[in-house]
Amino acid sequence: MKKQKDKNNITSTEGHVLVLGDDSRGVLAIVRSLGRKGVKVFLGAEDPKKSVAAVSRYVSIFFKLPSRNSPEEWVTCLKKIVSIHKIGLIIPGTDMMSVLLFKQREHLQHLTKLALPDERGFTTTYSKHLTLKLAQELDIPVPETILINQPNDLPERIQSGGLIFPLMVK
Repeated sequence: MKKQKDKNNITSTEGHVLVLGDDSRGVLAIVRSLGRKGVKVFLGAEDPKKSVAAVSRYVSIFFKLPSRNSPEEWVTCLKKIVSIHKIGLIIPGTDMMSVLLFKQREHLQHLTKLALPDERGFTTTYSKHLTLKLAQELDIPVPETILINQPNDLPERIQSGGLIFPLMVK
């Protein structure tokens, strides 16, 4: 009997997986996890010298990507990689790559799968303020949080007694 593919299982992805990101232990963890499952992993990053994952035994091919400061060149390069190497899934390995891939998704989503949430999910998870707001709406306990948009507003908030010490400013 033929084993059915599980559509939610990464190993059932048609084609190879391209992981995006420079030096990050998270990128290395993604590469290793996929490689251990027998998935053929490619890595795309700007600087191979900064990438610990680039020397992983699980990386089949390393692609030096154009600077993320040149989004047109970056997405053109990704399109070529996807079509030439039959990439079935692109996984951003860092927050920076998630943002860039999300902004360029319309150029790529018709060519391959992208490991990204929809627009509402991305916006909510990327904004700490929106994430906390959603958690509060769902009755999930969160620390008391005050959003200060401008650094100059902080002294005024402290003087008005709206902040109780000790506190953490991030």
